[in-house]
Amino acid sequence: MIIPLVPVGTALLFPATTSLMSRQTDPAELGTTMGVAQTFAGLARVVAPLLATTLFQRLGHGWPFYVAGGFVALVGIMTFQVDVQPRAAKRAAEGAGA
Repeated sequence: MIIPLVPVGTALLFPATTSLMSRQTDPAELGTTMGVAQTFAGLARVVAPLLATTLFQRLGHGWPFYVAGGFVALVGIMTFQVDVQPRAAKRAAEGAGA
């Protein structure tokens, strides 16, 4: 019942995160940023199921969810460390300072 919603969530999440990364990245480094993001996404698609299976088998059925929740909480905390100044505002500030 819930499984069909996973592709919908993925289809909504990935374009939004790609758009946010492209807005915050220097145009000269855009390809590098997108490549690194895709590399980590691919690694996560391989490592996460292996880790979750190991946790499920060795520690119990709830542990994959606890660890995933911990990762989400950690990333949520890390988002507050990101400077959210848009690229246009950065250019204006650099132009005014020069």
